[in-house]
Amino acid sequence: MDPSSPISPEARAFLESKRPTRLPLLPITAAIARRIRGKKAAQRAPMLASLQEELVASCERRTLGDVHVTVVAPRRRVEARSDVHALYVHGGGFLYGAGLDTSSILMADLLGVPVHGIEYSLSPEARYPKALDEVSRVYRASIEAHAPERTVVFGVSAGGNLVVSALLRALEDGLPMPAAVGLFTPWADLSGTGDSHRGNDGRDPVIGWTNSLDKAARAYMGAGPAADPGISPVRAAFDARFPPTIITTGTRDLLLSDCVQLAEALRDGGAEVCLRIWEGMWHAVNVERNIPEGRQMREAVAAFLGARLD
Repeated sequence: MDPSSPISPEARAFLESKRPTRLPLLPITAAIARRIRGKKAAQRAPMLASLQEELVASCERRTLGDVHVTVVAPRRRVEARSDVHALYVHGGGFLYGAGLDTSSILMADLLGVPVHGIEYSLSPEARYPKALDEVSRVYRASIEAHAPERTVVFGVSAGGNLVVSALLRALEDGLPMPAAVGLFTPWADLSGTGDSHRGNDGRDPVIGWTNSLDKAARAYMGAGPAADPGISPVRAAFDARFPPTIITTGTRDLLLSDCVQLAEALRDGGAEVCLRIWEGMWHAVNVERNIPEGRQMREAVAAFLGARLD
């Protein structure tokens, strides 16, 4: 690493080669969403195929709570965690993504346990609260079949939103909490009022707010207000019952404000929370296998979750 630069050469090269995605000026329709999904899937296919060949022992589709999940079983297994149940909620602005992705594979390998990626319904075909209802059903079914204290839950971006909202709903229903939660750059505020939504719009090489997440937010919310805690969990009331949580982000992350505000809300409510911020990093850098800082984020979350299990 160049001692004069605070970030790795790999991260610097990424920043120099990428520009944030901008969506069509029109509202997001089902047809537009399908095109986005197809393009994203095609872009990620080579890396996914390589990771599966190297790190995955098996991959199968099951149902939990009448919702499809994709179970990624790693080649490297940790015997002491043979009874651990890991749930994963993918990102993608509520518009695209799948339970089998870079994060599910790499985290399964780091944790040494199968990861159950939830295949929740996507917007705009499915608007709030359908995806949240599905994630909540999977969580309920999971803890009915597996010990909550041997369960961990993690999510990326929009998936982080659904993780927090589903666990808040579970608390309202009197359900036990998992051992720990990992949130990679969670999209916890859909209002767009956070400082980083403007300050990092154009600096984050992956996502932007204007003509990007603003449209994705409207497609997901429908007529629902962004101030609804079920839509923007930064506005929820937390207490000490919420499970130990780690949040990762970076100084270029468009959603840095979401992460900071969510960490403060958890801490103010008495919950245990660890906020980790990486210099110069952007949204969801944890999905990048070959960027050292992304690996550091994954390792930090895996260590946090593992410590609560072991």
